[in-house]
Amino acid sequence: MVFQPCYSYDGVLWPAATLAYNSVSFFALLTIHWLSSRHKFHFWLALGAAALCTYTFGNGVLILVAGAGLLVVQKRWKELMIWSIFTLSILLIYFSGYQQYENRNNPIHNLFNHPQYIFLNFLVFLGSALNWDEEWLRPLNLNDSASVLAGGLVLATFIYLFFKTIKAWIQPNLGTQKINKSERRFTEFLFGSFIFFILTGFLLCISRVDKDQIFAHINRYRIHSVVGLLLTYCMGLRYLQSKSLLYALTFGSILGIFMLSYFHFYNIFAQYKREYITAQYNWVTSNQWFIYRDTSYWEESSKLVMNKAAKSINFRITDSPFSQIIVKEEAVSDFKIEQNKSKKMLKMMGFAPKLRPFGASEDYYIAFKNLTTSTTFLVSTTYDRRSIRLVLMGENYYYPQFHKELTYRHFPTGTYQIGVAYSRNNTLELKWQPFTFEAVQESNLVY
Repeated sequence: MVFQPCYSYDGVLWPAATLAYNSVSFFALLTIHWLSSRHKFHFWLALGAAALCTYTFGNGVLILVAGAGLLVVQKRWKELMIWSIFTLSILLIYFSGYQQYENRNNPIHNLFNHPQYIFLNFLVFLGSALNWDEEWLRPLNLNDSASVLAGGLVLATFIYLFFKTIKAWIQPNLGTQKINKSERRFTEFLFGSFIFFILTGFLLCISRVDKDQIFAHINRYRIHSVVGLLLTYCMGLRYLQSKSLLYALTFGSILGIFMLSYFHFYNIFAQYKREYITAQYNWVTSNQWFIYRDTSYWEESSKLVMNKAAKSINFRITDSPFSQIIVKEEAVSDFKIEQNKSKKMLKMMGFAPKLRPFGASEDYYIAFKNLTTSTTFLVSTTYDRRSIRLVLMGENYYYPQFHKELTYRHFPTGTYQIGVAYSRNNTLELKWQPFTFEAVQESNLVY
């Protein structure tokens, strides 16, 4: 459940995020796992996992703090000294020759000027697994209520565990006979893991919140919230098991949240699939991804990576996603095109009566044909989904429309014709429309 994609689809489907957010969480948990065993050999394994954690992503450095805190709680002073030397070595290597290329916000300034929204973002961060809003940088609204409450629960659980651990550390002779080795290890694992994820959320918020806006619900951060909520669940597991009804309700709620998350994010999973299909088609037919967006940098850098992969490891994409392509010159009456020549923007929309979700393999695309070079490119379209209430009432998951808005300022120079494409069962039916426009490729400046 920790690494499933419903909560953090960027962390699964976007390679850069996959290497960063998910991996740093994994190595942080692995480090605390080895430290909590108190085994001498496992301590060296923890050092290795911590080293990988620190070089996986920026917040991985915080595992050094969490690990040191756990060693203090365990009163393993010899290991703490080794850990401290290891920490200094890592920091020395990490920041040796460091150059700051971008001016970040001033955390102290943020803390004094936006304390309320820092705290709200902190709670939203901890509970963002229950936040399905994809709008970024906005005021707090009702959509954040579940994540604020969940984040409050995670924070309250950590505070309780923290003071319980400190009390046991200060007064070690109280209740020691009642705690066996496995319980002690479990508690220490929770303590160290909580420290890492709580510190991550706090430092992220004080460094990034420079306006009264909510941002910490962004999906790539949600892996931290998933871990925090599962740690909270584990913390209360013994109590829940003694209350069978409450345990059943909690476990059922977890499964319900999983299904609800999948409902919300299926639309995005399907969008990623369409993006990949268009990229595969474009690469096979023209040796281009055609992902210009607002700058042609993405296209050229991706092409560089693919050409390098072909040379180094003989990796090539050679199979078209469609077994058959039917091409027609036929106007689609409900297909609309709006062109803003001054901004070089295109807005296209159409009726999608055959649109079906959940594995139906029926999709709509926009096609561009460069009449100058006789090359054809596909781009994916976007669908709007209905609410879960309407779906439960028997409505289709999608509204029967598709739409796409993009800039053509970085398209390769030429005259383009626009077409509508519909795919079903690996067959693509492409209908060219009586609409053309001129594109003149601009520089790689980002607009």
